[in-house]
Amino acid sequence: MREQEGAIGDQKFVRLLLLHREIGLPKLTEALIKAEKTHVFRYEVVHDIIQQLTNKGMTIHNFSRKKRLLVY
Repeated sequence: MREQEGAIGDQKFVRLLLLHREIGLPKLTEALIKAEKTHVFRYEVVHDIIQQLTNKGMTIHNFSRKKRLLVY
C-alpha cells in the first residue's frame, strides 16, 4: 500500500489490521487470504470481502477524516 498510496497507504494498512477487533482474527485472516489470491490489498476491497464473509451490509463512504470520525 505504501508504494501505491504513500502515508495514506500506511493508514489504510493499520485500519485493515484493526478490523480484527470488529470481526475477529479468523475472519480477517480469511479475508486477507482471499485478497492475496487476487493480489489486491486495498482497504476497500478487503472490507468488501469481509462484508461478504460476515454478511454485514456496512457501506464505506469516502468521507473526509473529520467526517469519518463522526461516523465511526
